[in-house]
Amino acid sequence: MSIGSGPPLLVAFVALVVFTAWRIGSRRCRPGAETWLATFVWCAFLIMAYAVALSAFRRLAAGGMLLLAATGAAAAAALARATRPPASRGEAAPLTRRQAGLLALALLPPIAFGAFALLLAVRAPETGYDNLAYHQPRVAYWIRQQAVGSFLANDPRIGSFPPNGNVLHLVPALFLRHDRLCGAVQLAAMAATGLGIVALARASGASRTAAVFAALVWFSVPSVADQASLTMVDVTASAFVTAAVYFLVRRPSTAFHLFTCLLATLLAVGTKQHLLVVAAPIGILAAAALLRRHRAAAPAVGLGLVLAALAAGGLFALQNREVWGGAGGPPALRWVVVGPSLGSFVKNLEIVLLPLAWWWPGAPAWAPRFTESVAAAGFGLCWTALACVSVLLLAWDLAIRRAPEARAWRLPAALGLGAALVLLALLRHQHAVYRFVLPLVAVLTALHARTFERLADGRSWRRWSLLGLAWLTAAGVLVQQSRWQARARRTGNAWVSATSRYGKDLEPFAADLRRRSLRGPLRVGVITGQYFPHGLFFGRGYRHVVVPLSYDPPATAAAIDALGLDALWVSLGAGCRVDLFRRDFEPPPAQPTTSWSPAVRAFDEDFMRAYQATIDMVDVRPTLSALVEPGTRWGVVALSPSGALFVRGEGQPLGVERLCGERPR
Repeated sequence: MSIGSGPPLLVAFVALVVFTAWRIGSRRCRPGAETWLATFVWCAFLIMAYAVALSAFRRLAAGGMLLLAATGAAAAAALARATRPPASRGEAAPLTRRQAGLLALALLPPIAFGAFALLLAVRAPETGYDNLAYHQPRVAYWIRQQAVGSFLANDPRIGSFPPNGNVLHLVPALFLRHDRLCGAVQLAAMAATGLGIVALARASGASRTAAVFAALVWFSVPSVADQASLTMVDVTASAFVTAAVYFLVRRPSTAFHLFTCLLATLLAVGTKQHLLVVAAPIGILAAAALLRRHRAAAPAVGLGLVLAALAAGGLFALQNREVWGGAGGPPALRWVVVGPSLGSFVKNLEIVLLPLAWWWPGAPAWAPRFTESVAAAGFGLCWTALACVSVLLLAWDLAIRRAPEARAWRLPAALGLGAALVLLALLRHQHAVYRFVLPLVAVLTALHARTFERLADGRSWRRWSLLGLAWLTAAGVLVQQSRWQARARRTGNAWVSATSRYGKDLEPFAADLRRRSLRGPLRVGVITGQYFPHGLFFGRGYRHVVVPLSYDPPATAAAIDALGLDALWVSLGAGCRVDLFRRDFEPPPAQPTTSWSPAVRAFDEDFMRAYQATIDMVDVRPTLSALVEPGTRWGVVALSPSGALFVRGEGQPLGVERLCGERPR
């Protein structure tokens, strides 16, 4: 496939997948938000299924994906012609012209944000940390391996983290041979989550206006806009969880709706495994409803779920057990992230409530200012304040007023709030903990529709005032986040490039490997620590084959020759040692919490102590000695404090003392 044919083929693939998913969902769902929410879930599953099917034969490529998408679309069209749509689909009342105009106005901020983000992606590649450290590199590895699967990567997050979110990122990278549009997946997920919030609010009894208000509050969450245009997965997981909760509470629910609920649950766990805390109760409730209302369809649904589970991360989990010793990846990594304690719960809760800290009496020095609380701090002042009001108001109406209409909100509130509190208690404290509970924040956002109805109390001026405030807040947050994203993709007066985004220290290496990829593919070995942007090694169009070697570094010239490498990168950490998670990890005894105040912009002492207990320092000097042996023909073509790039037959030989001693800066 030529570079020029990539964009039209990508458009064709997306159109075919959307058509297939829409055909599946539109025949059984109400028109509008419900149909498009089901379409998003089925699109994600179809992409996963196609990728896993091709990976089984190590034939994952753009042509194969396009062929399967065309086959799926043809099958969906034929099935639609051969069968009648179910009679129980239900219909939604059409929008009036005034309602349609107000909806278009309400959607203006997120649409403008999405358009700007896409233009920005075309202009300059992403910068950041997690996206460059493991989300994008694992996509590159899968493209070169022609398979989605677990493997022994230098960074366990690349090799072992749940695959579903990154498989969606794989689609634009596979067709375009670059990662510029991978972030578009999260933009679509942000919109799908908004649809899910609208659908969930409506299913619980809210009016259309109140449901739109809740969606606007979702778009005002800073941590959503902060990553919605990046190659990350938290917003994608939010869309799956919101869809699962909606199809669980939807009435009347058919076997198809419950199957879609369970499918979205599988996709969520296969994107972020900690979401099992909410997936388990959803799965139990959906299975019970299926057995109670649609017992005849239960065997077929069960068989379908088994196959879906294998495609939506199940096979990957089985591979993880073989490669890393656990279905969720290396036990050491899991132990660092999961550390139940009262201290962690208190600190995590403080991080979540951080936007409210600007007005606390005697607020600590790390408390954000008002403007930061609105546009930058975690879930934002708007969402956090409304969440407190919504939960308290619902509890009051259920326990004191015993309002009948409040009962419909019990299940979404219990799932969202209960799972969020469990996660805050289970996860070891870190400053970005709000990302882990973001999918549950999406579920709780639907409750804001009920709060809107209660605060408005049927008065028109209150409704318009609340809508206007939500619209202005969402617009302000999205504009501010757009400015920050644009600023992050510039260095001085210039836009970042495919090489400069890795920083001054690594840019020469990225540029060198990119130039070499124009002459032909290389086989590049890499010995790095666990946190390193591997994307720079693949060159232009993912042409280089990258071989991670940190867990088994070659110690002799013969071992290096046996790998058939053309180039080898060696990280030069302190004392020429690189840090890796232990593969044979045994958890140490639990230690008491040392602090009860959150680390707002860094990892605290408790987290770092747990992290240090899981780390091995691997000495790379034997590999360096083998590379500089007489007659090996390996030479250093580039050197920096970060590491050295060796190429066979080029460069100059340098001694181990020179490489591990003082280096140019």
